[in-house]
Formats: sequence, C-alpha cells, structure tokens
Amino acid sequence: MAYEESITTGTLLEDWESVAGLRRAYDVLSACALSPAQTADLIQRTLEALPHE
Repeated sequence: MAYEESITTGTLLEDWESVAGLRRAYDVLSACALSPAQTADLIQRTLEALPHE
C-alpha cells in the first residue's frame, strides 16, 4: 500500500503497479538526498548568506 497526499486530496493506493512505481520514485529520491547533517549544514549556510536587515 501507498498513500499519496496533495493540498486537497489523499489517495490510498493498493494495486501493485502503482505502489511499485511510487516505491521506485521514493528510492531514487532517497538515494539523491543529502544526509541529515549535510541538510542542516546547507540550511545554515543558506541562512547565513541571506542579507541581514
């Protein structure tokens, strides 16, 4: 099973092909994502680069 959600709807998917496609997409995103520490560092560096008022 997989659950998709948007701003106005949510859908529970149970058919194998839909779930398999979503799982592949999630796996690709996970493989490309930064680690939690790298993410925190990126956010910190981005905040520091913003102009200060």
